Amino acid sequence: MQGSIWIEDRLEAYGAFFRDDFAIKALEASKRSERLHRIAFDLAYLWRSASYSGALPAVLVMTQKSFHDGYANEPRSAGILKYSEVVLSQLCLAVPTLTLDEKLHRAIQSSILDISCRIVEADRSDKTDFDLEAAWQDYLKLIPFQLGVHALMRQTYLAIFSAYENYIISLLKLASGEPNIRITDRDFNKKFRGAFGDLVESVWYDSRIQKAKLVRHALMHAGGRVTKDLECHDIPVKVHEGYLHIFPEHNQALYDLLKVPALAILESSSFS
Repeated sequence: MQGSIWIEDRLEAYGAFFRDDFAIKALEASKRSERLHRIAFDLAYLWRSASYSGALPAVLVMTQKSFHDGYANEPRSAGILKYSEVVLSQLCLAVPTLTLDEKLHRAIQSSILDISCRIVEADRSDKTDFDLEAAWQDYLKLIPFQLGVHALMRQTYLAIFSAYENYIISLLKLASGEPNIRITDRDFNKKFRGAFGDLVESVWYDSRIQKAKLVRHALMHAGGRVTKDLECHDIPVKVHEGYLHIFPEHNQALYDLLKVPALAILESSSFS
């Protein structure tokens, strides 16, 4: 049975993590080969998609605020100025004697315009504020929202790591010329080192990347429970009641960790 749901409760924490120039650098470094460029593009595309996904909780509330501000604070009475002449003409039809007195006609017209301007100014000064934090706190009280955010953060973490894993495999296939390679292959390490040499230590066997891999495995195959393999490490995400809980900061940290080796292997001489 799943442990208690534990999510980040600060609205400002839910921002997009893909905000730097990684894509520009990756696409520039991969221009020397069409297939290499395609692989780099796919990684940038998947990471950007994951970034947007992880920001959805904040986007939900911000969109609500934007709709409110656009609707509630729009000066709807501004159109009354356009109808001052219409009001006067209809008034003259209702009271024909007004058309006989030109001075009175002009006075009423001026008065209608003056009243219209005051209505418009009063409407512009009557602003209705949308309490963003209050709306966010209301969402946090909803169990379905909590469950959705909890699952979304997990899925974002998985998307970031899975995209990188697929990227590594795709590059190895390209560098080795072998179309059928999987990370679970017994000779994966041999093929990897044969293609990239000691670079594999930083792009795949780095202890931080391996810990992230164990987190990914626990999320996918153990229902998010802390596995025995993870118990031996300093776990890079939140742990509560024996379960892993992903916060936006963990997704940001994973991206920041993987983007460096992602560029390093792309610039490898193996593709010269």
